[in-house]
Amino acid sequence: MIDQSDTKVSVRDLSVRFGAVNVLKGLSLDVRKGEFLVLLGSSGCGKSTLLNAIAGLQEHNEGQVWIGGRNVTWAEPSERDLAMVFQSYALYPSMTVRGNLSFGLRMAGAPKEEIARAVEGAAELLQITHLLDRRPHALSGGQRQRVAIGRALVRNSDLFLFDEPLSNLDAKLRAELRVELKTLHQRLGATMIYVTHDQVEALTLADRVAIMKDGIILQLDTPEAVYNRPANRYAASFMGAPPMNLLPGVLKRAGATCRFVGAGLELEIPADCLAGDWRDGQEVELGVRPEHLFLIGPGEADRIGTAAVKLTELHGSEQIIWAVIGDTKVALRASPEVKVALGQDHAFGLHRHRVNLYDKESGLRV
Repeated sequence: MIDQSDTKVSVRDLSVRFGAVNVLKGLSLDVRKGEFLVLLGSSGCGKSTLLNAIAGLQEHNEGQVWIGGRNVTWAEPSERDLAMVFQSYALYPSMTVRGNLSFGLRMAGAPKEEIARAVEGAAELLQITHLLDRRPHALSGGQRQRVAIGRALVRNSDLFLFDEPLSNLDAKLRAELRVELKTLHQRLGATMIYVTHDQVEALTLADRVAIMKDGIILQLDTPEAVYNRPANRYAASFMGAPPMNLLPGVLKRAGATCRFVGAGLELEIPADCLAGDWRDGQEVELGVRPEHLFLIGPGEADRIGTAAVKLTELHGSEQIIWAVIGDTKVALRASPEVKVALGQDHAFGLHRHRVNLYDKESGLRV
């Protein structure tokens, strides 16, 4: 929990059930004022249900929702003082961009001068001023999504909810709008809660990331912590492309030190890589990111074993080398200049201070 005076949204013991299916399971979450929080998880994890419950679009079975220090658990969406952007653009095809941007304010009876200022301000911020007299059919996908975001901006709220707003766009447009959303957040200083299954969006946009699975939050932390020190096996395997390599083995006590033995390897684990208590003979998985594994030449230092290279993938500025260590398939991230012979064993090393250990039974970080 965080200082409530600094909290914009507080979700308390929220449960949502659809028949016998528990979608949210007593979930609690505090979102700071001015924070960009990303709800990240695979389809069906409950992230959109949580967002809709905050917005008042989804009924819940137990729990409370507070916004700005006010209990809005039973308030209508229109009474929650928030703006929402959906995956679908949901623009009125018969209206111009100007008409779409101003529609909500006109329905609320706002003065014409106020409407004009709000529309011009949002259009300038999103660089769509030149599109104000066009209709949606004459816009690209990226331009339509900017209009959808602009329609939320004119509400002049300090809380924005985004439900996978970029998922319908191609890769280039997604990258461009990620930058624009990050810039928009910095300029507005508003609280933003953003739902996505795209880990790149989570890592690039978020102040904090909440990784969700089966209706609960498994880890809530900064993007750096979630990526470098995942709290559990699921977070480790979900984040990263390719994801973290997991090598099975056991822990052995050697005096005061901890050693990992498995997959044909034996290496000492630095104390700063251990999250807490461990026991001799404990079955674990050694987690190591592809960029922390590296091939080495004959006679070079830091050799800890051999990997049988199976194939390579060129990704432009890097290549992914797929290999087998023991009986486990692993990925190594390397420079395109690194040359390997397919089907042969290559010596490899790893950055010992970047490894993680996960208990085989519980999946929690050791």
